[in-house]
Amino acid sequence: MTDASSSDSEEEGLISKEGNHWDFDDGFLKKCCIGCCTCCCIFLPLLAILLVWALVLGAPGGRYIPIGVNTVTLGYMVDMISLLSGKGVPSYADSWCGGVDKLGTCDIKLNFPGPDTTSYMSWDDVWAMGSKYPEKEWSGEWWRGNELGFIINVPRFWSHMGINPMSIALGITPKQHWAIRPIMESMWTIGDPPGPMSIAPDGEPYRKAETIVRRRVREFLSGRETFATTDVTVLTHLILNEIGLQRNISWEDAQQFVAVQTSVVGYGTVGHLIPGFLMDKVLGPTTDNVRGYVNEYVGVMDKLYGSRMRDDDCSPSENCSVQAATGTWDALYAAGGLSVPGAINTALGVLYSTDAGNPAPGLTYEKDQALAFYWESIRFFPPVVGFPHWETRPTCSGSSAEETAKLNKSAGQSEPCKLGSDTGAGYPKVNQYLGGTRHVPNLAIAQSDPRKWGPDAGKFVIRPVENYTQNSVGFAEMAVNNYVAGGRMNRVCPGKALALMIGTTFFEEFDKERWASSDPITWKGTTPFVSAFTLTKKKEGSSSSTLSYW
Repeated sequence: MTDASSSDSEEEGLISKEGNHWDFDDGFLKKCCIGCCTCCCIFLPLLAILLVWALVLGAPGGRYIPIGVNTVTLGYMVDMISLLSGKGVPSYADSWCGGVDKLGTCDIKLNFPGPDTTSYMSWDDVWAMGSKYPEKEWSGEWWRGNELGFIINVPRFWSHMGINPMSIALGITPKQHWAIRPIMESMWTIGDPPGPMSIAPDGEPYRKAETIVRRRVREFLSGRETFATTDVTVLTHLILNEIGLQRNISWEDAQQFVAVQTSVVGYGTVGHLIPGFLMDKVLGPTTDNVRGYVNEYVGVMDKLYGSRMRDDDCSPSENCSVQAATGTWDALYAAGGLSVPGAINTALGVLYSTDAGNPAPGLTYEKDQALAFYWESIRFFPPVVGFPHWETRPTCSGSSAEETAKLNKSAGQSEPCKLGSDTGAGYPKVNQYLGGTRHVPNLAIAQSDPRKWGPDAGKFVIRPVENYTQNSVGFAEMAVNNYVAGGRMNRVCPGKALALMIGTTFFEEFDKERWASSDPITWKGTTPFVSAFTLTKKKEGSSSSTLSYW
């Protein structure tokens, strides 16, 4: 910022200077919020962003203005919010490339989303960069943050759990990842069907998972007259608990989890706009619920894998049991627990929506196409958009760029920032952006690159299964190097086969002709892509015309 703009802002009491960075001061917002409801207070920062968007972004340094207690930048927030106004379903081609017709020449976009962020779109670049993750992270050259795709998470949800960094498992340190990766694989990797490629000679993990999934799906479809999109998420949670955590929970318990999951996901980006003095009031109840689940999962991890982790080093986290427990929470709320039902629901939306936004109105599939149909839903409506890393990590709060750089070390010994005392937000101050340079392979665009997928890459078309197995980057298939840390730095999704099994089984058991919906099923450009809707089982002998659902 220029001296003039800094001076004007300080006189108005809007921002205060700390070190070399500028940050919004809570005092101004506290005064504004006296006598107002909490919801109105939350949206004051959003209004401020929109005003600055219109007036300041053209000024030098405007996009670097810090936003919120987690120190993301104005440019990042504006760009993320701009994704909501992109054209098309999905709208990612418009936001990153200027339209579906430009996907074939879309390679790199600088400073988006956010300053000093470079997005890589071509399939070749995404594959090449993604394949380097195990080596580059282990060597200390790259750092990963508390990020889910392009979304920089609010660390409040991972605070006071005994872990450092306060981060989703995608952003833990290399040695922490080395310790819990085998546990995550034991929980979620089911291998292949019986045969020479199976992780067990008789294919037992696969057989066991298949039995559970098919039983659960059949019970779900046969035991109810209606189901909503949220019910699919509940079903997925039940399956993941039985397979990964080796336990059965009730439908009601799963519903309670989904309510907490929905809250955490809902605050994904906009949570950064909450003023520090309101953070505990707004996010505190949800955070307490998250901690309750993590504490519950610590017991599960100790029971199932305690002996395997006893001698592993997850410092500065308290121990590897809590590290694995938070990783389990992450898998259930964000990875399989969110992506699997999301892809099922978008596929159902394609089957039933009569809205103009439906990319394939009137589409049907044969039972032997269930796998390909579900694959296409994953490809066309990508659950995970980006695969980020930092080549220069954000400067640790209260530290310098030089001291922060010294935390990056070889042989998996990179260290997180030291955590200070709690702020008024209820957790230590964190800088999640300033001083860093971010690089993001865009998985979503690569999944629609016509140079790899053909001229119809921008359309929803059921393709040969071989196309998906050969070309997919949606599960980070390229991030594998078994020569680095014995494979423990691999970033390919350990639950890929299980995710595909759940979706495929659902559409093998599902009969489109037995269900209908009277809801207006509409579409938007970003996740979850499709509106909430309910399907109702038709009466025996009825037709769609007699139900007037169409």
